[in-house]
Amino acid sequence: NFVRPVNNITMMEEYVASNPLYNWEKIRHQNRIALQRLESSRLASYHIIDAYEVGIQRPELQVSSEDCMHHCQPAVADTYNTIMLHYLQANRTLEDISKLAAYEYPFNRTTNISPSGHDVDWSQDTTPYLS
Repeated sequence: NFVRPVNNITMMEEYVASNPLYNWEKIRHQNRIALQRLESSRLASYHIIDAYEVGIQRPELQVSSEDCMHHCQPAVADTYNTIMLHYLQANRTLEDISKLAAYEYPFNRTTNISPSGHDVDWSQDTTPYLS
C-alpha cells in the first residue's frame, strides 16, 4: 500500500502492469473512445489535456487496491479541475463560453452512474454533443 505520492512514473507503470487487478487497459479504451469522438466531430481543431502523469503518481489516494481508476480523496480531481480551468482561461473566448452555457445536454450531467448503479457506458452514446 502506498502512503505518499510517487515521483517515478516508470516504477508506477511497472507496478500497475504487474498487478492484474488494476484493469489499466480500460483507461486506454476510454481514451480511444474520446479520440474517436473528437476525430469524427466537425471540430476544426481540438486540444487534449493529458492528466496521465497526475493520476499515476498519486496511488495513495486510490479507493482500494482493486481500483486504480477512482480516487477517494479530492486531491487528484482538484488538480484535474485546476489544469482544465487554466487551459480554458488561456484558450477560450467569450463566444465559446456562451455557446457552452447555452447548450442543453440530453443526459444528467451530475453523475456518471446509470440508474442501474453501474458506470455509464459512454461507448454506446451516439449523441452529437458538438454539432
